[in-house]
Amino acid sequence: MKNRTRRLSTRLACGLLSAILLGACNLINQPSDLAPVATGHVNITIVATAGAIATPTTAPLPTSAPASPNAIVAQTASLGASNCPVVNPNPIAPQRPETVSDTATALVSYLNAGASVDAVTDLLKSWAGITTLPDKPEQAGGVVTARILAGNDAQVAAAYVDSTQTQNPSRRGDVLVLGCSNGSYDVIYQASADKELANQLLNPRILSSTDVTGDGLADLSLSVSDCGADTCYSRIVILSAEQGAIHNIIPAFKWVPFPTFEFASSNADGDRGSSLYVHVGYLASAGAGPQRAVTDTWVYNGDVFTYTTTTREPPVYRIHALQDGDAAFRRNDLAAANALYSRVINDASLQSYQGNAPLRDEAQILGAFARFRLMQTAASAGDEANLQTAHDALAPAAGGKSPAALYADMAEAFMAAYQQSRNYRLACDAVVKFAQKNKNVYLVLGQDTFGSANDDYQAGDMCIVP
Repeated sequence: MKNRTRRLSTRLACGLLSAILLGACNLINQPSDLAPVATGHVNITIVATAGAIATPTTAPLPTSAPASPNAIVAQTASLGASNCPVVNPNPIAPQRPETVSDTATALVSYLNAGASVDAVTDLLKSWAGITTLPDKPEQAGGVVTARILAGNDAQVAAAYVDSTQTQNPSRRGDVLVLGCSNGSYDVIYQASADKELANQLLNPRILSSTDVTGDGLADLSLSVSDCGADTCYSRIVILSAEQGAIHNIIPAFKWVPFPTFEFASSNADGDRGSSLYVHVGYLASAGAGPQRAVTDTWVYNGDVFTYTTTTREPPVYRIHALQDGDAAFRRNDLAAANALYSRVINDASLQSYQGNAPLRDEAQILGAFARFRLMQTAASAGDEANLQTAHDALAPAAGGKSPAALYADMAEAFMAAYQQSRNYRLACDAVVKFAQKNKNVYLVLGQDTFGSANDDYQAGDMCIVP
């Protein structure tokens, strides 16, 4: 881990700070009523462009965890006089590099000629390395100074895209961290040389250089985005220095559509850094189906940010109540699962999805499947009375019409296997075999009916083993 310093001054400063919400891409038709976050969360100010993220109120506990194998070792500056070149108000600007891979050498040369950070920013803009992307509202690139490493001098961080890909909405780029030693700049970290990130550097954009680990040193937060005709998928990268190396401390993050990123401290974990809240945006394609607000929470554990929970807007559509019931069943929260399956069956306020190919008799079909799920929750708990009750109600509710009637047939296969073995897993095996021969039982529940933003059911999903 980094050498944890300046704890007292960090804590005194943090009483004045607030969290700032950063957008990797502008949202499309995003609802403003997002899911609540952790206790103690401070007020949010929404900004259209990247800015500072709130410094957490406390510093993380020390740890002896080793540096990432993908980390690039950085030279730590020593305290004392500046090791950086004197700023020259009129440095000679280099010519635009022929390839993006030559940009790092050109920027090092320019900084060593005395260029200021503003001059480097202007140079990259003139090369279209920092630019607004075609038909996209967000800007790629950016240059900041930040004290990522302990020492007297701040480092220069630069993100930029390939200026030759002028019509491509997803331009490959790079991210550099440049530090001073013996009166000159050199590259101490280059994302394109980091095995974890080398193939993901599309539209890199600096979001913040604020300390989110709570150690008093800056952490460089970036987004990378892959934009298609309708939707931009983005991920966040957080570069932090630990044991003399700079590496990404949120390696498990996956691409999500149109996210906004928010750091805040809950003060719940004592000497810890910030938590990250990711508000996932809506897919913009016509075939996405019904959508709702989703917030994923990531917590800094003293080494990396790890995913902890997902909070979804309460279901308005019947299919979302079914999906929430399945999620509760998978985590073995049978009470919540049963309540949600009962809503699918009985709650007339839940809406049917009237999409390009609406499911005829949706309420009856999803209701029949929900009754089959109630059989499963009862059997998984050894509750034979409720298993029999749900079984007896299913066939009349299905009404003898396909595909609802198929759920009654699948329930009979389940019941026969369960009564013979009194083994829930063996009964589930019988269900999967039935579904493999009767694909409609899962196709009508999945993305072919309800769109790409929703769960895509397969044969193995027809019976849940918590």
